[in-house]
Amino acid sequence: MTMIPLHRRISNKLARLALVMAMSVGLMVSVVQVSHDFTSQRQENAKIVTRILNAANPTAQRAILTLDPFLAQEVVNGLVSYEFIISATIVDELGTTLAQTDRRRMDSRTRWLTPFLADEFERFTVRLSVPKKPVDESGSLAVVVDTDRTLLPFYARASITLLSVLLLIVFVVMLLLAVFYILLTKPLLRVISDLANVDPDDPERPMTPISPLSRSHEHDELGLLRDTGNRLIAAISARIHQLRESNAALAFNEQRFKDYTAAASDWFWEQDASLRFVALPDNPANPAFAHDYVWTGKALWEVDGADISEPKWIAHIADLKARREFRNFRTEHQLPDGRIRKLEISGMPYFDASGAFRGYRGVATDVTEAARVEEQLAHTANLESLGRLTGGIAHDFNNLLAIIQGNLELLGEDLEDQGLPPDRVATAIQATLRGSELTQQLLAIARRQHLVTRPVDINQIVVSTQKMLLRVLESTIHIKTYLAEDLWIADIDVSRMENVLINLALNARDAMPDGGLLMIETGNMTIAADSAAHFGADVVPGDYVRLTLSDTGVGMPPDVQKRIFEPFYTTKPLGSGTGLGLSQIHGFIKQSGGYISVYSEIDNGTTFQLYLPRSLESPHELDTREPPAADTTHLPDAQVLIVEDDPDLRQLARTIVEGLGLRVLVSGSGEEAVAKARAADGIDLLLSDIVLTGQMTGRDVGDTLQQLYPDIAIIYMSGYAERALMHRGQGDPNAMLLQKPFQRKELINAIASLLAPESMRQAMD
Repeated sequence: MTMIPLHRRISNKLARLALVMAMSVGLMVSVVQVSHDFTSQRQENAKIVTRILNAANPTAQRAILTLDPFLAQEVVNGLVSYEFIISATIVDELGTTLAQTDRRRMDSRTRWLTPFLADEFERFTVRLSVPKKPVDESGSLAVVVDTDRTLLPFYARASITLLSVLLLIVFVVMLLLAVFYILLTKPLLRVISDLANVDPDDPERPMTPISPLSRSHEHDELGLLRDTGNRLIAAISARIHQLRESNAALAFNEQRFKDYTAAASDWFWEQDASLRFVALPDNPANPAFAHDYVWTGKALWEVDGADISEPKWIAHIADLKARREFRNFRTEHQLPDGRIRKLEISGMPYFDASGAFRGYRGVATDVTEAARVEEQLAHTANLESLGRLTGGIAHDFNNLLAIIQGNLELLGEDLEDQGLPPDRVATAIQATLRGSELTQQLLAIARRQHLVTRPVDINQIVVSTQKMLLRVLESTIHIKTYLAEDLWIADIDVSRMENVLINLALNARDAMPDGGLLMIETGNMTIAADSAAHFGADVVPGDYVRLTLSDTGVGMPPDVQKRIFEPFYTTKPLGSGTGLGLSQIHGFIKQSGGYISVYSEIDNGTTFQLYLPRSLESPHELDTREPPAADTTHLPDAQVLIVEDDPDLRQLARTIVEGLGLRVLVSGSGEEAVAKARAADGIDLLLSDIVLTGQMTGRDVGDTLQQLYPDIAIIYMSGYAERALMHRGQGDPNAMLLQKPFQRKELINAIASLLAPESMRQAMD
């Protein structure tokens, strides 16, 4: 605590004030007393002089009566003998000075003061009466009195009085000073000392209350001051505790906000009342906001010169004028390097204390990647819709082709038996085969084609296909392969994978009319969970075999890249392509559990990357031999149940099966087929469509008949491969899937392989 100088202490100030007041009162009393004493002294002096003159009057009268100068001189000399009389004169009735005596004034210390109080000299005159004469004709006796000498007793008494008063005042002041210090200053200093120990800036120092005062101060102002100070200390302590908690929470929230801001790729912005950006902070995490000189001082629509006549801008500006909150407003911003970023901006107005509008504050997010994913999802949804449409069309068309193709084959055999040329029938059959290929493409787009997958080494497929590519590509196109030696195994349909390579190579050929380079590369790729979104919206993290085909062709603009997987979309001239190649590849890769991506730049070529799911099984060796022709001479006597809801296709199947010498039962629904099977002596082979009219599917019929006849062989027919719920080489070895439309020999081979498997194995050997 800082020591208070003595002259600044309250007790000293009060003592000085008491001194002034006491001196003022004392002086006033002293002045009154001295003044009264002064008046009394003057009156007493006048009485004394009068008594002296009255005493000298008889002698002076005789001197005047006898005109005796010697006697008169003795009288005046006697008067001058008084120390306060400095002159005495006797004058006769004629005004003649009979006797006079003067003497020198005596010096004194108070002579300077006397002129301020009274005249320095006083003259006293008495008439000397002469017998038988009037008074005015008598003489006079006059004396001059030195006023200073007459006031000397007064001066002595006044000095004593003033000195006594002064000493009394000093004593009282010193007494008051001690009393004030004991009763006021000392307790105040204690309170101040205790209050000085209260340090709100030192969080570690406890805030102790003011120590108790003496009992004399318990109920006076000092006691009230102590109690008030303690309540103040308690309030300050509680407030400091609250402030510490509030400051800690504020610091935590501030740090949390800073962490959020630092971690986020968003941009926090502010606009003034004129809707122009101000004080834009750099956000290096996102280049869309890293150049605030592009934004500062501009309205949102001025940054990139937006057309405010567009409906979305009209609605947005209306919200701003109405001071309404807005959310997720999307716009585009061009970076200094020319790239376009899609931004999503939200804001809310803020006002000052008077309610005046001050501007907007908000956040902006770079949603370029999210918008790209949305476009991909929308594109995928379109492909799914087209796939469902094409799949449905392919299913119905397959049934029609199966009827046409089967009857044409039967007609061709009849013509040969009659010696007629079957050329036109063969041409029609070729047309149905091309139609069948078209439906297979549609099913591939719809991801509903029949796939025979097996674990294979993609490098072997590339090597075996490369020989064919060398024959179909121009001599000006060179092929380079970069095959990984430690390549993982992929689970894929080999024949359709070969078609994918051929189709992509042919597209590359068309993109390089003047020649170029086609590079084929294989490698392993692990897609982590945190990076899966970069490969596509629906990409599942995991291990993949990556197959890359790159050309040095003309490339594709972005708008073409967005649509290349759409069915029937093509940039080739009319009649030069169906637009199903890439969409078929896309459907096949997706149905196989993989993904495909494309990157292309004008005049810099195109790169396709295929991600195929990894298989942990041992690879199968590729078998390029053609399947053997069926031997129907060793078919056993068997009964076949045909289940098909299309009557024409049912009749065609019956004709083919009966042509093999087998007994046939036919049915148009699953329920009818089960009833006929229960009534029959036995069923050796079930030939059933997967999709049937009624409650039962072909698989339901197969499951029911397997319970009745455990050794029954089953051939399923379908245009929807995924409805078969099993594939060749998987599930029941006595069951097969025949994809519509099928040729007559495919049905015969399937029947022979199930009813006479030994003859088929001998043919293979």
